[in-house]
Amino acid sequence: MRQQTHIGSPARVRVIPKRHVTRLAGQGGAKFYEIADRLTGQLRPKDNDNVVFRFESGLQRGKPFEGGGVEVLKVATQGVCGIAMLHRLSELDTLVRRAYADFDYKRIFAALNVFMTTDLSAFYFDIRKDALYCDPISSTTRKASLTVIDQVFRATVLWLAPMLPFTAEEAWLARYPSEDGSVHLELFPELPASWRDEALAEKWRKVRNVRRVVTGAIEIERAQKRIGSSLEAAPIVYVSDPDLFAALTDIDLAEVSITSAATLVLGDGPPSAFRLDDVKAVAVEVGLAEGTKCARSWKILPSVGSDPAYPDVSPRDAQALREWDAMRKAAE
Repeated sequence: MRQQTHIGSPARVRVIPKRHVTRLAGQGGAKFYEIADRLTGQLRPKDNDNVVFRFESGLQRGKPFEGGGVEVLKVATQGVCGIAMLHRLSELDTLVRRAYADFDYKRIFAALNVFMTTDLSAFYFDIRKDALYCDPISSTTRKASLTVIDQVFRATVLWLAPMLPFTAEEAWLARYPSEDGSVHLELFPELPASWRDEALAEKWRKVRNVRRVVTGAIEIERAQKRIGSSLEAAPIVYVSDPDLFAALTDIDLAEVSITSAATLVLGDGPPSAFRLDDVKAVAVEVGLAEGTKCARSWKILPSVGSDPAYPDVSPRDAQALREWDAMRKAAE
């Protein structure tokens, strides 16, 4: 492992050979760095052998909420599926403590590996990266996301520290730099009972199944070269089950599906719509998003250009740029 300083940049860059991380901790162990990076800097690929992590002190682009469990829960409700991630932590807390008591280490690693690869990387991070990278610093959605990720990071690293002491220590000190601190001086987190919500977990299980259908329909359109990325799509989602439809009415399907727009319709949908055999009562037609491509978020929206000061971006991104310019001027 080595550190470099790039000329013209005050940030320090740590280069970690990917093969070392994978050999010592597996693919799941490497997820620690991905979670830490969401909080401390920007992860970018350097080449096929290394991953470069740019660390920035103090979460310069925004800090997570620091408070007790009830307050964290209130903040998390302001972000998409944030409470669902807290519920998953509560489920895992019970499993991890019981497994450690039984010396069942394989069960712990397997459960956390699935959580980090399926729930976090393939779902929560995939959805939340737009808010983390593009929302204004003042955004409550972004603050909620950082708050959830902070809780996820602390819990997963502390749970795996007894089994992956060096990997966990490296990730912990990347997030909490300290000369005398250590992940091995910390106790397992005490997670509030209020984070457990079985009804909410069932709701998000339904949402994720619907998302699978939308993703499948978009992949066909991409394979046929009718669209490039999912942000070029504006799917129409038909749901014939009234209970499932009710579970989706307060969900931003465009955000969850990573599209520029989405429409929810109660009904069977046309015969030509895309369906999955294991997801009943859902059909999807993929249309093209209307509007202009935002130069910052790449979403295609009719509102792009409505702010004359920032004619190439959406109003959300214009506000983010305005706040960034104000911070930069204040620092001069």
